[in-house]
Amino acid sequence: MLSRISLLSICFCIVTLFARTSCNKKCPCRSGAIDIGFIGFNASETDTIIMRRFSKGSGFSVLGDTVMITPANSGYYPSHDTLGISIRYASPGIISDLDYEFFLPGANRLYRLTDFTEIANEEKCGTKSSRMCRNTVPTVKVNNQASNTVPLGTYSSTLYIRR
Repeated sequence: MLSRISLLSICFCIVTLFARTSCNKKCPCRSGAIDIGFIGFNASETDTIIMRRFSKGSGFSVLGDTVMITPANSGYYPSHDTLGISIRYASPGIISDLDYEFFLPGANRLYRLTDFTEIANEEKCGTKSSRMCRNTVPTVKVNNQASNTVPLGTYSSTLYIRR
């Protein structure tokens, strides 16, 4: 028969082993997300932007929703000839699970974003970084042309579109 001390020792070992393996467990990050920037446009061309979200791979035939992006509902960050926009204030942002159209009425320009490439990231489960992490998006097609994004942090990057 096992003594009471031996039984407690076995239980302690099992709990310790479980704790060690669960503490090191990695969890997958959420789908990648990007911000967007426009280079060479004047303020009147970017004061209103219409973003349409479509089902990924639908050929822009299955519209999800439409969001009007303005300085009042999004983060506009002008710097020299570039306007950076953080859309997360107006919507969930630009995530890799969808296709997008960006229409700039003031410039009469339409940009279609498709084929987000993603690098899967992982973080230790149950940590703050695991709740914040996203996959990396190094490239996106803009009007069927591959475009690189610019990393701006561990889980953030920006796609810049030139006039």
